[in-house]
Amino acid sequence: MIPRRRSVRHRNCAGVSLTELLVGSVLLGSSLAVVAELMSLCVVANTKLFRQFDAQRGATVALDRIKRDVRMAQEVRSTLSTDEVSEFGITKNLASTVLILRLPIPFLSKVNDSSSSSYDPAATIDPQSGFTVPGYYVVIYEVIKDAENPGEYKLVTSSRRMPRDDQYKALHPWFADNCSFHGNVDSQVIAKGIVGPTDPADTTGSAPKVFSFIAKNPSRGNRLDVLREQILYNQSVASGVSMVGVDLEVKRGTEGTDVQPVSGSDNILGMHTEVHLRNLKTLSGPYDSTLFEQQE
Repeated sequence: MIPRRRSVRHRNCAGVSLTELLVGSVLLGSSLAVVAELMSLCVVANTKLFRQFDAQRGATVALDRIKRDVRMAQEVRSTLSTDEVSEFGITKNLASTVLILRLPIPFLSKVNDSSSSSYDPAATIDPQSGFTVPGYYVVIYEVIKDAENPGEYKLVTSSRRMPRDDQYKALHPWFADNCSFHGNVDSQVIAKGIVGPTDPADTTGSAPKVFSFIAKNPSRGNRLDVLREQILYNQSVASGVSMVGVDLEVKRGTEGTDVQPVSGSDNILGMHTEVHLRNLKTLSGPYDSTLFEQQE
């Protein structure tokens, strides 16, 4: 009996060469580099988008708050009264960096105020709600240096109810016991990263000129002109203010810490608004045309 011959299989001993491994590694690395670059571009675009959105949103909220207070204001003040200085502990004067307003106090029953300890959710709305009560709120907006970011400024607000608590209770005991009031506000930051507008000719490094004050100019047919900053200390001039202009140039991020910092005008967001006072005490501004900035 003849034995069967076993089949022999021959294997290829060549395998994958070092050159093929090297080429494959290079191709894989190139592909990963392209993917990484695309991901980096997406991250940078996302960072820029959110940076611009945050800057614009923050500035918009600040402007909306100022516009609301200006519309409600009883008047623009040139300086703080003696009692107001005592309450704030410092004097302030109307300027391109300081806005001083007096706002009326609307009646709000304590049982209808959710922040009051006397709040009753089942209570009906008091029929006197919204009516103006004695006294007023003095509100200050001020541009100050940002100690944490050299070269930048922030916009802060402070407020007090006047007369003071002890005087108010003595003068108006019923309102003091039944009306809910806003609490004191001390240097609350409403906008940061402010870098302008500034005067190019100013080399002293003064704060940005954020506020401008506009009044009707009788010598030019009651057209609206900007009042000179140097005469805003006069209350008769401040009482004639019809509009308040607000200009903000806000930084869109901190250079050196972003994924891809930007520079120049691309890094600045500019916003402007003008708002009328609803409760004007005078129908026109000062009759002296020299108190207005020159407008051709």
